[in-house]
Amino acid sequence: MAMSAKHELQRDLIALAGWPFYLLAFVRLLIGVNELAGLRLLAAALLFGAARLLKISYSFRAASSIVLAVIISDHYGVTGFTIIAAVALLGIAWSLFALEERGRVLRGFLIGLIALGAVYALVNEPWLTSVTAWLKQLFLPVVERLG
Repeated sequence: MAMSAKHELQRDLIALAGWPFYLLAFVRLLIGVNELAGLRLLAAALLFGAARLLKISYSFRAASSIVLAVIISDHYGVTGFTIIAAVALLGIAWSLFALEERGRVLRGFLIGLIALGAVYALVNEPWLTSVTAWLKQLFLPVVERLG
């Protein structure tokens, strides 16, 4: 049975919000490009995991799509990219509402918004500076002894 072009497009859009794409974005940001944004994606993923542990039924793709769109748009800081990310987010939302249970999708977007608020409040430049200083203090003596 042939899949309609609309259904295929919806599935392709949803794939942009899956774990493989999330992992690729995380690794790309973390390896020297923008560690702060990478750590924000990691913190959001930990919050998604906590929601699962609390047995909250939500659409991960809804939560991750909004987190990815905002954090990556913030990273690039270019209006054109932000517009493209917003259009992609709208397409993902359209697809999710068509293919998944509405309540799970709404809870997913809500969890994504909560995660965004939390990571932008907690994972910021002073935090990154203090964590980096702590790690240097912890590991520098070991590296010097090996060195």
